[in-house]
Amino acid sequence: MRRLVWAATLVSVLTMSAAVVLAKGPPGKVTISGPGIDELLEVVDDAWMEPLSLPGFMDIFHEVEAPVSVGAGYLLTRYGFDGEQHIAFDEVVYYPATTANRALVYYSGIVNGGSEYDGRWFPVTEAGEAAMQAILGGNPGVETEAASPQDIGVLIRDLLSMLVPN
Repeated sequence: MRRLVWAATLVSVLTMSAAVVLAKGPPGKVTISGPGIDELLEVVDDAWMEPLSLPGFMDIFHEVEAPVSVGAGYLLTRYGFDGEQHIAFDEVVYYPATTANRALVYYSGIVNGGSEYDGRWFPVTEAGEAAMQAILGGNPGVETEAASPQDIGVLIRDLLSMLVPN
């Protein structure tokens, strides 16, 4: 009987874990607001969805301590699509790199829910940083450096590595 309960618990945990992993896949839309952005930026191009997804954007395996000072950040709201409309899923705040800090993400959390990542700080992945530099660099008035061809190359390499299994 004890084995049956343990097996049922294991199946339940694995099922929930699979649902969480699938929910953290690429969003259907991302909105960005922050310094220098007069109107909400709406990102819908599929090319940006993977690097802006939870595992594509922030290095969840290397949590960092909350920095003393990070400056102004950009609020990203990621949306899923239910077949009829985009629904806000989660929010993060992106803090561009400064001379004192590398680029960081504060995971605000799941909209109308919670997760183990809420309220925690993570480094931005190379693909996530390249995506943000390219997106923000193309928006007049946003104070950031445009992505270099090398950054775009890193983004393309990272995207291809996600699509092609080892």
